[in-house]
Amino acid sequence: MAVAAPFAQAQAPAGRPPDPAELLAGAKAASGGAAWDAMRSQHSEVRLAAANLEGAVERWSDMMSG
Repeated sequence: MAVAAPFAQAQAPAGRPPDPAELLAGAKAASGGAAWDAMRSQHSEVRLAAANLEGAVERWSDMMSG
């Protein structure tokens, strides 16, 4: 029991729940910060293999409206 007690305390919830806006701002800062503000669209081309199916996938995203 004495060995498990520190782990139980380490997983106890914090005093307040995390702020989603704060988390997103931190992720933005860690991944390029203001460079994201200049993006208007995003395009990706990848190959996907799942459930015995395989093929090309293309995706366009409008960064302004989602």
